[in-house]
Amino acid sequence: MTAFIRKSIESLLKDREIRRSHNADLRQACEEALEILKDKAVEEGESGVLPTPVASSPIMESVFRPLELACKSKSSGIVTSSLDSIQKLVAYGHLNGASRAFYDKLTESVAKAFSGPQTDADVQLQVIKGETQAAIKVEGIPMHACHTRRHTLTQYKVNNAHIGFFTALLTIVTSANIAVHENSLLLAVKTCFNIFLAGRNVVNQTTAKATLNQMLNNIFFRMEVASKEFKSIPPLPLLEDTESYRVVGPLLSEAVERALDPSQIHKVLQNDCFLLLRSLCKLSIAPISSEETADNKSHGLRSKILSLHLLLSILQNGGETFTSDHIFISVLKQYLCVALSVNGVSIISEVFQLSITLFISILTKYRKYLKSQIEIFFKEICLNILEAASSSFEQKWMVIQGISKICEDPQIVVDIFVNYDCDLNAANIFERLVDDLSKIAQGRQAFDVGASPHQVKKIRIKGLECLVSILKCLVDWSKELYVNPHYTPSVENGIAHGPKEDEHPQTQHNSDHPSQYEKVKQNKDPSKGIPYLISQGIVEDQQGSLAAFLLRKNNRVNKNILGEFLGDLDNTGVMYAYVDLMDFGSMRFVEALGISWRAF
Repeated sequence: MTAFIRKSIESLLKDREIRRSHNADLRQACEEALEILKDKAVEEGESGVLPTPVASSPIMESVFRPLELACKSKSSGIVTSSLDSIQKLVAYGHLNGASRAFYDKLTESVAKAFSGPQTDADVQLQVIKGETQAAIKVEGIPMHACHTRRHTLTQYKVNNAHIGFFTALLTIVTSANIAVHENSLLLAVKTCFNIFLAGRNVVNQTTAKATLNQMLNNIFFRMEVASKEFKSIPPLPLLEDTESYRVVGPLLSEAVERALDPSQIHKVLQNDCFLLLRSLCKLSIAPISSEETADNKSHGLRSKILSLHLLLSILQNGGETFTSDHIFISVLKQYLCVALSVNGVSIISEVFQLSITLFISILTKYRKYLKSQIEIFFKEICLNILEAASSSFEQKWMVIQGISKICEDPQIVVDIFVNYDCDLNAANIFERLVDDLSKIAQGRQAFDVGASPHQVKKIRIKGLECLVSILKCLVDWSKELYVNPHYTPSVENGIAHGPKEDEHPQTQHNSDHPSQYEKVKQNKDPSKGIPYLISQGIVEDQQGSLAAFLLRKNNRVNKNILGEFLGDLDNTGVMYAYVDLMDFGSMRFVEALGISWRAF
């Protein structure tokens, strides 16, 4: 490592720009660092001990000083060279063991190399690629697992001279060797964000966006893994409640908590994800002027669209912890739902489309926790747009396309009905939705004047398809609840044809269905149920007829109640007839005995 740092500093001194007056401090820092490294090598050679890693030694600050100053230089060649050196130091693990304060300083130095649109394109690329690796340390996680969605820079066929900025950012945030958190992590993301907005080069913008996606995917992935590790930690054994334990216990617990790295990592990473999610939500609701709204290249509009894209990526890739932890659910309620309500009424097509897509993602994965928020978005935005004559055709088309995706999931369709229409305190979302879709399918819904006949026909067909999908969803979901009224059990060959008593527990309590009434009446009290069935002409008042009825309805009669009824001395004749009706022909004794027992 010492040799690599020395070579990096020497390369800075060889740059012809180093002789300019504005680089005087840099030149002096390089010379001092080389002297320090030379003295360190002599000292370690004389002592005969193993060399101390520079990253964890007191001289690290002095050695890193030249690279820090080089990042602030006005000479793009020097900046690019220093960023390349930093990227390699991080990538090869030469900075392992340094303090968190040093890693924060490292990230800040790389980020400050970007000073706005005037920054050289070479430097922009180098910064992005380098800082992305320093902000994340994936402890114990194979790096290939964190790079599942990585966009390699070679895909963009970038000139070697233009890789500078990206090399530094990408290395810092995805490195397995160092870690930065909180403000430094936000700074790394902010730098990439600003490069995307300010960069005039299309390649740089594309790479910056891909880098941001990779950053966020890695950060949230690492949080999920750390959460699983934290949950797998066994609880501490309970100690005997003695006087000594009451004194030592609190101190012991505190010491153990500090020693549990997974616990600490879990909290820090959750906080990182929380800060990033909140920042993106705030960016997405930042107001933009009317001039920016009309200009697709304006910073305000591009910032809003990019933040919504990143939020959508986070929601769609959210793991178990993100979709259930109260910290993230509170962020979704407090910030993301506000962002949806603001952008869901936007006249900008791309912003509105992203809002609808975000809403569908929330409805799909987070409806358990966001019932009231989903109701508001449905009522005030989706359904209002479908019903309002002033809504543009484009908006109605986007909404109905989103609804068509919702209608593909039977569970979501049923949940909408149960959670809202069956709730006395909620709006009838399902009823309004079906009513609006039927009006659209029939052509009774008002459209704006600019809609062509072809567009109207297209949206009518889509409305009809949504209605058909809803019906299919209801049929598919209710298949498990269906009981065939003409079902007749068979004990032939010892095989019961049809559902067993506990196979569909949902049907056991569905007493409202007419086909279930006989079962409920009989199971409740056979002394009253049998006379009722006789009075209704369902069964004849004869022992053989009654036995045949009980055998035929065997799967719908509670076996405990049936046993009590047939075991009564007054019903001995029914029991004999019941057994005589069973066919045990060609069966072995044990098999026949099992069939007989299962009939009671």
